[in-house]
Amino acid sequence: MHARIEALLRTHAESVEHIRESLMNHIYMASLLSYEAALRGNRLYVYGEGRSYILAVYMAQRLREQFPDLAISAMRDLEKDLSLFAEHRGAQDLLIAMTTATESRRLPGLIEEARDAELKSVGLCAGYNSDLLKRCDITLKVDVTNPYRVDEMHMVLLGIIADAIEEVLKS
Repeated sequence: MHARIEALLRTHAESVEHIRESLMNHIYMASLLSYEAALRGNRLYVYGEGRSYILAVYMAQRLREQFPDLAISAMRDLEKDLSLFAEHRGAQDLLIAMTTATESRRLPGLIEEARDAELKSVGLCAGYNSDLLKRCDITLKVDVTNPYRVDEMHMVLLGIIADAIEEVLKS
């Protein structure tokens, strides 16, 4: 068991190193879009499908604790969430959309709606479903096949984006 845990930790570290090497510029651009939207007072929508909704809630709560006036919403594939998005979204708002699913029924349409409404968009996905998010302004594609490792890397990426927003809003 000890060897298995060590191997899992090594895999996690290798995944972090891989996203650092392959996504550095994309992470910077996603952070830039995020904190520019926050500085302008635009809304930030974080959409997560399935388990990714938990990550969306984490990011929204983390930022809301630091900045109660920040207009940030965690959304999932529920009619209520999607109708609130359609009603309140505005140009230059930001949609951060993520999934680890192989196929998505709702995500491509949501990204198109955002684009039509002149929102900026950041997509977080796995290497096996990157075609779903190719319409985003910035896509952070995690090239690992294990969905749990993808979730871990999405958590790392959301943490970096939240840190960038916190840094710029605190100054």
